[in-house]
Amino acid sequence: MFDPQLNERKSDYDWPLAAAVLGLMIVGTAFIFSATESQSLYLHQVLWYVLGIGAAAAACYFEYGSLARWSRFFTGAP
Repeated sequence: MFDPQLNERKSDYDWPLAAAVLGLMIVGTAFIFSATESQSLYLHQVLWYVLGIGAAAAACYFEYGSLARWSRFFTGAP
C-alpha cells in the first residue's frame, strides 16, 4: 500500500549543491590565479572562502528563531 522508501530518513544535506558551489569556488580561484601575477589576490580569495564557509557553519549551528531576533542588529537596520 505504501512505498517502503517513504519511511527512510533523507539526508538534510544537499550534496549536489555543495559540489556545485565547491566547483565554482575552484574555477573562480583558478581564474584569479591565472589572471594575476601576484599571489596576494589568490590568497585573499582563498581566505574569504574559508571565512565564508566558517560563517555559514556558524549560522547553521544556531536556531533560526534566535538568528531572526538578532537580524536587525547584524544588518544594521533601524
